[in-house]
Amino acid sequence: MSLLNTALEFAKRVDVIKGRLVLEVEENRREKADWWSLENEQKIIAEIASVLGISTFRYTGDYDTGNYKTGIGSKTQPSVRLTFTDQTTGQEVPMFFNVDLTYARNTQSHRKGDALPKRQFRVSKNGAFVKFWQRTVGELDRLSRPYKYLGNLKAIALVGELKQTTQGQKLINDSVSPLNVSHQEIVRLTGYGHNSVTTRSQVGHNVDTMNGHKEIAETLSPPWLEEDSCTSLSDYVLSNKYNGYKGSFNNTYTSNVSRPPHDQTLDEWLQEYDSAP
Repeated sequence: MSLLNTALEFAKRVDVIKGRLVLEVEENRREKADWWSLENEQKIIAEIASVLGISTFRYTGDYDTGNYKTGIGSKTQPSVRLTFTDQTTGQEVPMFFNVDLTYARNTQSHRKGDALPKRQFRVSKNGAFVKFWQRTVGELDRLSRPYKYLGNLKAIALVGELKQTTQGQKLINDSVSPLNVSHQEIVRLTGYGHNSVTTRSQVGHNVDTMNGHKEIAETLSPPWLEEDSCTSLSDYVLSNKYNGYKGSFNNTYTSNVSRPPHDQTLDEWLQEYDSAP
């Protein structure tokens, strides 16, 4: 049994929202399910992407600054280069954003226009980097020190289009957004028959029979499952707090929301998400 099937077997819902895995589970299992989903999140999302037939991209944590030629025939520009990994091929692909690599004002030790230390950069309020950040992470607190927050990108599964340049492939800035996939779409594409009353012992038996190894069964069966079940399925395991909404590349979902998604409860968000055409 795959990790995705295991999640579908024991969670009421399995969604990908803003590039993060979201499980709806029984209230008394929520805490343990949280760390189980975090431990297996990337593998489960990779399975979902495979079923969809698309590639997802994850930020590697690597970036650099300098004067880059980012397109065919383009001149070099002060830029930041973010490196992402294609989760299907393992290939590393960059994104480039024009940024400012100089001090904006005089300081005790530097004058306005002096070069910033290596790997430091500033961005403009209405620039492409800020728009990308708002689509993926949220509001950017410090325009003068965005490099301090780049680690927040690492947990988000992104989708986007690739473009060939003289230096190789790169991600097209405006095309990149978090992956969003509804539970209904996952079930439809996997053909999985959801059964919310299956017990841990049943799953353990099935996996033991299929693999012949108890330790494999224990790995695939979520440790947050209990023999005694609670009928209240009201809590959700969120791998990360999300805000905003953006349809995914090759898999676009739209929602006519009555108020911003970050002001909605998850029930409200999912209700409008499910009713979208």
